[in-house]
Amino acid sequence: MFLLLSRFNSSCRPTLSRPAWDPSSASTRLYALRDIDPGEELTWTYLNVTFEFEGVDARRDEMRRVFEFECCCPACAPDAMSDDERRASEKRLLQLRRLKERMAGDVGPSEEDRAARKALLGRMAALSREEGLWETADRLERVLEEA
Repeated sequence: MFLLLSRFNSSCRPTLSRPAWDPSSASTRLYALRDIDPGEELTWTYLNVTFEFEGVDARRDEMRRVFEFECCCPACAPDAMSDDERRASEKRLLQLRRLKERMAGDVGPSEEDRAARKALLGRMAALSREEGLWETADRLERVLEEA
């Protein structure tokens, strides 16, 4: 059904957005999430958005469970980054999971609560961008603009 789309590899730090169905053209569209270097592979993430802040072990387990292959993208491959880079990545992802939990908590209508929510969104967007989660960072920044 989506022969061309099926040719793209998955990456947990993709260069392209998740596919979006465009009913006006009866086609699927993907968008570049950042500047892409000549010769750089075009990828999108096969994982559901619920896995965007998960660590490498959880992402690899989900890829094995659902798609029956080992994720070897730059964010998951054992030799793709140094131990220090991996620890820094895992720390950012843990921070993002904790901030997401705080966002799900009760936030009242007061001006102070709205300011706190904006600060959380801003921090989440910055961490997402630092982690290479471009689509998530863009989405959070749009929500922040509307808040």
